Amino acid sequence: MARTGLGIGRWALGLASVTLCAALAVWAYGRFSPANAEQRAALAVLAIPSPASTEADAFPALWTLPYAVPKGALAAVYTEDLRNVAAIPEPWLSASDGASGIGAAGYRSVAAERYPDQTPSEADSARFCAAKDDCLKKVAADPGGYAALLARNAALLDRIDALSRYDRASLGFGERADAPMPAFRSLGWPMTRYAHAFVAGDRAAAFDGVCRNIATLRRIGAGSDSLIARLIAANLASDAYLRLFAEMLARTPNDVSLPPACDTAFAPPNGDERSLCRAIRGEFAFAAAGLRSGEAIDGARRVWWKRWANAAVYDPERTIAEVAPYFAQYCGEAIDRAIAGDEPVIAIRMPRDWLRFECAGNFGGCILAQIAAPDHTVYAKRIQDANARIALMAGVLRLRGESAAMPLSERARMFAAESKTAQREVALSEDGRALRIALHAPTSDGADAWEAPLPGSRVSAPSAAP
Repeated sequence: MARTGLGIGRWALGLASVTLCAALAVWAYGRFSPANAEQRAALAVLAIPSPASTEADAFPALWTLPYAVPKGALAAVYTEDLRNVAAIPEPWLSASDGASGIGAAGYRSVAAERYPDQTPSEADSARFCAAKDDCLKKVAADPGGYAALLARNAALLDRIDALSRYDRASLGFGERADAPMPAFRSLGWPMTRYAHAFVAGDRAAAFDGVCRNIATLRRIGAGSDSLIARLIAANLASDAYLRLFAEMLARTPNDVSLPPACDTAFAPPNGDERSLCRAIRGEFAFAAAGLRSGEAIDGARRVWWKRWANAAVYDPERTIAEVAPYFAQYCGEAIDRAIAGDEPVIAIRMPRDWLRFECAGNFGGCILAQIAAPDHTVYAKRIQDANARIALMAGVLRLRGESAAMPLSERARMFAAESKTAQREVALSEDGRALRIALHAPTSDGADAWEAPLPGSRVSAPSAAP
């Protein structure tokens, strides 16, 4: 019996040893096998190219917008801010257990100490036209008050208008998750200036200013390495400023010429505008930084045995390689073609099978990958909607320039019928005075369509310019 028990014990020990060795082999395969060809290709595609020149980068100007920084001092201020931000420890590396920190997120530019801060007061900020406001009506109700508002904040508005000299926007302070961001909110404030010009009777200045801002936001947004900046710029250009432009056009006789800036504002979208690739590269860079910071948190705060346990189930570089193909598909031909053709954007989702060999040595990473690689198709739809609104207004301008042999409403009805596709509805409104376009992605207030009044259709409206 003793020998039998000893034999069983040896057999069990041998089985356990074999099982342990097999488990270690599976873990080692999952942990140390190199990234596959698809992952390597995706990582290469997602690398952000170094710009040929920094002069076209709008980020330094965006970052210092509130301050009266002379143009000649802008580069030096930004360079100093870059050094200062780089010297700030990221919060997960500096905070102790249970503590919290904001890292660089609360950093203020050195410009705040050297140049006047021209940020509008809270009362003034609230008076500027917001994206969904009827800006002409709002300004026409108090032209004198708005003239004073614009005079008080003229220097800031001039700096926003001067963004027209730039072509793109970089990530600014790099890929760290706590990077400080510019105050994008102010980019819509010049609408108030041009609404006031229109109400005051200076239509030429009003149209020129609105069209220049639409063109600027389209260009900088399409050249942005930040998904947030891309979406904000696209929304301002194709909704907020475009809404004001459409209202101004409806209150302007059709024989009044528009400035050349409007030709640029409503030119067909270029390749960058029909792609999300550039912004997705920046989004991937932030995701990768976040995945690496997860290791930094554990390395800084956990006791040694917990760090070892965490290292056994989480490898940040393997996790980054795991999510790369799901970001890289937004740089691929299929999604670019869908965005350009206004067709449904179909993206492959991360697999939820965590029992794959690839997850054996990175189980925690496979779980985190689900969070780090969300579905970005809604953002592609918003870009499609932005391009569609610009295209709709370009069509409205063509209608405006055509001969009057046929009533405008009839020509608009024909335009809607010709523009309608299986993916997007375009229709004349019930009263025959506006064109309506369906949206792929509902707006924040739930609207699933966008409407533009026909040119000249409100010339006699009470809020028209005198």
